[in-house]
Amino acid sequence: MSQPPVFTIIGGGPAGLAAAYFARKRQISFSLYEAAPHVGGNARTLQWGPFRYDTGAHRFHDKDAQVTREIKSLLGDDLQRVVAPSQIYHEGQLVDFPFRPLNLLQRIGAMALLRGGVELVLERLNPARAGKSFSHYARQRYGRSIAERFLFNYSSKLWGLPAERLSPAISGKRLQGLGLATVLVQALNRRGAGGGHLEGAFYYPRQGYGAIVEALGQAGGWENIHLKSPITAIRHAGQEVRELEIDGRQRVPVREVISSLPLPLLVGMLEPPAEGDVLAHTRKLRFRNMVLLAIFLDRPRMSPNASVYFPDPGVPFTRLYEPKNRSPEMAPVEQTVVCVEFPCFPEDTVWSAHAGHLVELVLPVLEPLGWMDKGQILGLDVVRMANAYPVLEVGHERHVGAMLEYLERFRNLHIMGRNGLFRYVHVHDLMRAGMDLVASLAGGPSRVQRAGGRG
Repeated sequence: MSQPPVFTIIGGGPAGLAAAYFARKRQISFSLYEAAPHVGGNARTLQWGPFRYDTGAHRFHDKDAQVTREIKSLLGDDLQRVVAPSQIYHEGQLVDFPFRPLNLLQRIGAMALLRGGVELVLERLNPARAGKSFSHYARQRYGRSIAERFLFNYSSKLWGLPAERLSPAISGKRLQGLGLATVLVQALNRRGAGGGHLEGAFYYPRQGYGAIVEALGQAGGWENIHLKSPITAIRHAGQEVRELEIDGRQRVPVREVISSLPLPLLVGMLEPPAEGDVLAHTRKLRFRNMVLLAIFLDRPRMSPNASVYFPDPGVPFTRLYEPKNRSPEMAPVEQTVVCVEFPCFPEDTVWSAHAGHLVELVLPVLEPLGWMDKGQILGLDVVRMANAYPVLEVGHERHVGAMLEYLERFRNLHIMGRNGLFRYVHVHDLMRAGMDLVASLAGGPSRVQRAGGRG
């Protein structure tokens, strides 16, 4: 009987593919199992006739030089540097985001900006509150009125909970260094008035973001990747995972297991089952689903923005993006495609809404802006993505920590990925985690279970 591969990787999203890619580079054998008929998870590029669009407003940020070099080596000239702004649509106005001093001053007025500055000073008098919730954190960055105006409603729409119940971790690194204090200082500084901190530059493949995951799969070797192969049980004995059950039928012996499955799902698949209190923690975590509406338009362009955010509670969607502003090859010269995001829970009516209903929710918002006309619509497409975002509620760390602590008993089980670690991270973070995990395991026996560290 042949030996199983060194690594058995569960999940063919960016995290699993990164692990597979770096294993192949080190000439370490692996098999990857993915439940879907495709790789990429929620980071794919889809096609509708001559149009291409991503399953999210994805961008590759040059935040890790080594990871960027790896992606460039895979894609070559197909990876382009793009400069495109993002904006917030609020009460009939477009505001640059991250905030630029003069633009913010023009949109909300000097009094509102100064009021925000006073509120910021008052908030900073009680710094101990900053880490308690996203509400406290955002107030410490921008003051109460500006945070409420631009961030609280948007976050509540995206995550499905009020800002007071959300962890500061939902902000990731996006708000670091972008507080109101920076804006006020730059407003008084002629050189800073242009808003040099505006994060409008990123990398993007010519044919869509999915080219990254396809290149990872190609480099890893398609012969090692098994699609339509859902894991239905994870069997263990003592301190080791011994085998996986595939689709309720096939049993696969394993040596080292790398999993990017959603953390509660992973714990729930264990045989024998996890202890009762551990299973109770799995019921305390939720994921946010996403419905994506793609609208194909008979017009050259809708707007110049990479993304537009919609915090107003009366707008039923959170964000839209126009793929053509990332790469002109995403649509014909005289036409464009616009993608609109509707975050939801599985029980929400929007999760099962048809395209015709969704577009009727979009038109009243975009037609008055001159961005879209019903008569220009060539077609619609709907993509439903389960487990798009882990909901980082205040106190979620306790439940995540309890599950990860339990799983640490299995010396050959290694957990990574956004949903695996229940953490909001980006693709460059996942690539780095895959690189580091494989390097650690290649050096010999390891107890590195949490790729990417704690938190």
